[in-house]
Amino acid sequence: IEELKRDKRIKDLALIMLDVDRFKYINDHYGHNIGDIVLVEVAEILSSAARGSDFVVRYGGDEFLIVLLDSDEEAIASYVDRINKELERWNKSTEILDHDMEFSIGFDVYSGGKHIMD
Repeated sequence: IEELKRDKRIKDLALIMLDVDRFKYINDHYGHNIGDIVLVEVAEILSSAARGSDFVVRYGGDEFLIVLLDSDEEAIASYVDRINKELERWNKSTEILDHDMEFSIGFDVYSGGKHIMD
C-alpha cells in the first residue's frame, strides 16, 4: 500500500473484497481438507480472471482482496463478469460440493484525489 501511495503513475485503482459464502458450512460438512481445496480453487478462479498488473491475495479465512490497478467501475464489472463465468463453469464441473459455491463481493474505486486509506 505504501508503494501504491508513492507511485504517482497510478491514477485509479479498484479494491474488491470477496467472501466465499457458507464457507463455515463447507468446512463443517465436508471437512477442512475439502475447505482447503475449495480455497485453492477460488484463488485459481480469481487469479485466472485477473490481468497481469492486478493483485489477488487471501485476506482472511475465506476472504480475498483483489486490487485492479488503473481501473474504474467498468473494469470492476468486467472482472466480476469474468469470475462469475469461471464460477459458473466450476459449479457445473466440480464434484467436490453437493451445492453451488457462491461469492459475496464489495468494492470501491480509489481516485487520485482521495487518500488511498479512505
